[in-house]
Amino acid sequence: MALALKYNMPFKTTENVDCKVEFHIEGYSGSVITINAAESPFVLREFNTDDDIFKPVRGQQADINIVASSSLNIDDFIGNSDTYCKIYFYYYNMITPFWEGWLSQDDLQQEWTNQNKIIQLKASDGFGYLKNQYYTDTTGNEVRGINTIFSYIYNSLYNTSAFDSRRLYFINSLFNDTIDDTSLLSPLAQLYLDARTFSIGDGEYDDKYTVLEKVNTAFNQTVFQYNNGLYTFRIEDIYCPTSTNLRRYRYNSIAFPNQWSYTTLRYDVNIGANQAVKPIEPKMLRMVNRNVKMNENDFYYNYPTEFIPNQNFKRGTLVSSTSSLKTYTVLDWECNTGQLSTPTTSTGYRYDELDTNGYIFDSYIRGTGWWTSTPIYMNKNDVLDLSFLWSPYTSITDVKKIPVAQVYLKTSASSFYFLDDNGDWTFHSNINIFPLLSYEILTLKLDTGSTISNGRYLEKSVLSKALPAPGYLFIVFGNTNLYSQVQFRYQAALANVTTSNVAGFKETYTKSEDIRQNDIEQIYMIDTGLPAPAIGNTNVMGSIIYSPGTPGTSASLPTEPDWYRLRYNSESFSFLRQNLTARYNFNKFNRTKIDANFYGVANGNVPIGLLNTFIFTDDDPNKIYYLANLKEMDFANNTWSGTLIEVWDTSRDTDTATTYPTYAKDFLYK
Repeated sequence: MALALKYNMPFKTTENVDCKVEFHIEGYSGSVITINAAESPFVLREFNTDDDIFKPVRGQQADINIVASSSLNIDDFIGNSDTYCKIYFYYYNMITPFWEGWLSQDDLQQEWTNQNKIIQLKASDGFGYLKNQYYTDTTGNEVRGINTIFSYIYNSLYNTSAFDSRRLYFINSLFNDTIDDTSLLSPLAQLYLDARTFSIGDGEYDDKYTVLEKVNTAFNQTVFQYNNGLYTFRIEDIYCPTSTNLRRYRYNSIAFPNQWSYTTLRYDVNIGANQAVKPIEPKMLRMVNRNVKMNENDFYYNYPTEFIPNQNFKRGTLVSSTSSLKTYTVLDWECNTGQLSTPTTSTGYRYDELDTNGYIFDSYIRGTGWWTSTPIYMNKNDVLDLSFLWSPYTSITDVKKIPVAQVYLKTSASSFYFLDDNGDWTFHSNINIFPLLSYEILTLKLDTGSTISNGRYLEKSVLSKALPAPGYLFIVFGNTNLYSQVQFRYQAALANVTTSNVAGFKETYTKSEDIRQNDIEQIYMIDTGLPAPAIGNTNVMGSIIYSPGTPGTSASLPTEPDWYRLRYNSESFSFLRQNLTARYNFNKFNRTKIDANFYGVANGNVPIGLLNTFIFTDDDPNKIYYLANLKEMDFANNTWSGTLIEVWDTSRDTDTATTYPTYAKDFLYK
């Protein structure tokens, strides 16, 4: 149901600035009702109170206080869904709201009296709700294949309260050498990830909050709501003097002719006795954010459980249904007749057999032709471990060797390798054969005189030798028989070397000073590319890709370890090292941290928020601070409090690529 404005709560700040809070209720169709503001009617604060500028998600919540008549109660704000009531907060008669959120249906309070009373409400911007939503596209459908990193952020943010496809902002100036730093597109819209990066099982994915955490942690980014927009913000971009502008990209879905654009600007706020924002009592508390001995990034080589597209055969549409049998199409598998080289489309389905209680007791695919999988790209020296269950459509007796499958690798139009029962690969120059009748075949052996009947399954498994060359892998199953429970375990080759004992990879910066504290972070994305013309391994979950390729025709291409920050465009670091550099430059020496209260919630007519940087013009004019924790912003009283951490010191930081401590990289072993 549509939302409509029901309650309007206007109030003024101590500086006589007009503000209002609107309550939009699901399904409401009456006139607007004006309600009275209590003391501190709208207070905004950050949900995660850690003093960490690298928090990947920075959700905010609002406390709303109302003076209610005897006829208004908390029941008037309660509905049957978490999106029953939406809050809009306007500052200085803005046309668009500064902040919006969903009214919490779990945390409402009022004085229990039949007279005027105080009602206390809370609202959030919906980031926390994302923990209960598995990753999908904006319509709730599964996302598959290779997609831009921007699209994963877009889909994950879609159900937050402030999402608007016209106002998505990105401040990120980290580029790989394979993409264009002059393009209107954000680098996040020029780089790709396989959706299996976020896979937690066959067809199952991380929740949307975790997707945001993984992406933002990898890029040293955070995401938050600010001034009627959602900002994805790479923290390292603010490590610069006030003379250096930030490049802000905007995505606007209805803009023409370009949905993407960028501008350069800054978000500095001056704090001082003669400024709009002033420190107030009690006195400011100065602390030290201690530097560290070692910065370390760990990346673990993980591989998706669903390696072959739809290897469990569960994706497909319902064709027919009875009380005992359901029939489905099978997505990503083709059923054909004829030769492998010249197939003719045939029919095949997945069948779910049901017991008398409606429970599935058997599920398998069977066709009038042979089945072939969607090809997947494999690298030289990769190793595959394949297993599946097979059952005959009609009983078989006294057959010692049954052909059940064929696995082959296509390396060019005239180069193919077929897998045998021993795991060996044999070369052939063409595939002008009828499947399972010639060349190397995977077989099952039966004892002499034994019979196997329909519904009795045998398991076939084979562990291959290392692949002799890179190419596209195909799995072919025979016709009429039953196949189920395909399992594909994969051992990757990195830099064309099989990595049986390698668990991952790490990169470190280490100082010579005697410091006890270390900073170790797990990163979920990496560049697996190799110098041209070699191709790296994009089957690793989290491999960053710059060219998505075409399945079966051209391989997707992973980024090489050649990344640079726009203002240091001559540098060439790996992705992990760029992440290290962002954290190292923040804690390479002790930095000032300040807890304080302030008078003045706006910079001009726009309220202060998580996007701003701060300069203490009276006390510390050579440093720039960033808001690590917004503790409270009370708009009516024109006050706020928070923890600010130094991110730039003109006397110690330099606006050129710095020198670094000892840099090292190594494998993580099992």
